[in-house]
Amino acid sequence: MAPATGVSRPGWRGTVLLASGFLSVLLGGCELRDSGSAAPRLTQPPIVVAPAPAPKVAVEVPARTSEPKPARIALLAPMTGPRARLGRSLLNAAELALFETAGSELELRVYDTRGVPDGARTVAREAIADGVRIILGPVFGTSAEAVRPIASAADVSVISFSNDRTIAGDGLYVLGVLPEQQVDRVVRLAAQDGRTSLGVLAPHGKFGRTVTETAQRTAEQVGLSVTRVQGYDPQEADLEAVVREFAEYDRRKQALADERSLLASRTDPVSRAALHRLRLMETFGAPPFDAVLLPTGGRHLRTVAALLAYYDVDPSHVQFIGTSLWGGTEGLGTEPSLRGGWFTAVSPEHRGRFHQRFTALFETEPQEIASQGYDAMLLAVTLAGADGNGTFSHEVLTDPVGFAGVDGLFRLLPDGSNQRGLAVMEVGDRTVTVLDPAPERFDQGQL
Repeated sequence: MAPATGVSRPGWRGTVLLASGFLSVLLGGCELRDSGSAAPRLTQPPIVVAPAPAPKVAVEVPARTSEPKPARIALLAPMTGPRARLGRSLLNAAELALFETAGSELELRVYDTRGVPDGARTVAREAIADGVRIILGPVFGTSAEAVRPIASAADVSVISFSNDRTIAGDGLYVLGVLPEQQVDRVVRLAAQDGRTSLGVLAPHGKFGRTVTETAQRTAEQVGLSVTRVQGYDPQEADLEAVVREFAEYDRRKQALADERSLLASRTDPVSRAALHRLRLMETFGAPPFDAVLLPTGGRHLRTVAALLAYYDVDPSHVQFIGTSLWGGTEGLGTEPSLRGGWFTAVSPEHRGRFHQRFTALFETEPQEIASQGYDAMLLAVTLAGADGNGTFSHEVLTDPVGFAGVDGLFRLLPDGSNQRGLAVMEVGDRTVTVLDPAPERFDQGQL
């Protein structure tokens, strides 16, 4: 094995070691919370620079048969390859969580998955051989699936950053924000707002099927009618024909022509007045829905929203709703048809503070899921306890009270999925504000 190289980090009480394919961060101390009945919260001390160590003095100490070992925690992330930037951001976030806590002896070992299942499988075996007590990561669902049987055989829990609940179970938990919960949250709010019919325009593929099935299931529970469902190819550049069909524009345009023809055949004043009112209309009759779910983001979201308005789906009468993918859309509030739209998101208050601390310490912007690296590390620190000898058992990981991290309230569920306290945001003119805040605690009886 090549000799380890020590790299000092400003303000850190430990050393970052690079050796034999993994990084090892050894930190003395983690003080966390008193659980009580609410989700545990982190007390964050100010960032300070540790003083230089005092000169070493040679003294005789009694011999002992063994040295106490810190609790080892593994982070499996792509440290090389095309997703290395994401891996580094997750590592930085995990380091930040360690730095902002103090009390137990913990050792964080970071293994490079290269972002592929074979890499994840190889380093998972290394991590198990190294005696890690819990695995954080991998990032991608296929890699997490590759790790699961290895970790399960060793009775080591895995907290993946994936948001695919179909891979969860058998000791593997998914920490990502699940699309099912996002859709359920915003559809329920639409029903509370008095909407009665829902249209779903979703991309083809597994994600599109998931959000569509969730929307249909939730709509049935809250008394909404799903009146229009249509998929599209997310690789298709021209979505005009898809949106035109979804909006039933041609049917409503023909209905307008028929109504004009009927009124023109009459000579009474009421019919003449009605015909006059139709002169500036493009279609006759409302779209087949008064809320529309658009589970996409970026260019596709702006394009689809603009086309819906073009084909006479008026956003002042039809509520546009979506998922957290909206939040990553550049120029979200500059598209007029999206103003007044709603989308789900993690608590912006806590995320904003994390972003500021991360940027100040590492002088770079965190990647989108970096906050999950922080929360996963914080969870591991919490469960390790003050002496590092705490348990990472299934019963403890799935505490129904949950935990409060920088992404807000969350809890891991017995089936390996998770539940989060999500906010609903509203798009304004170049602004995004909280329409319905995230809950601060879970209903104990609702899983």
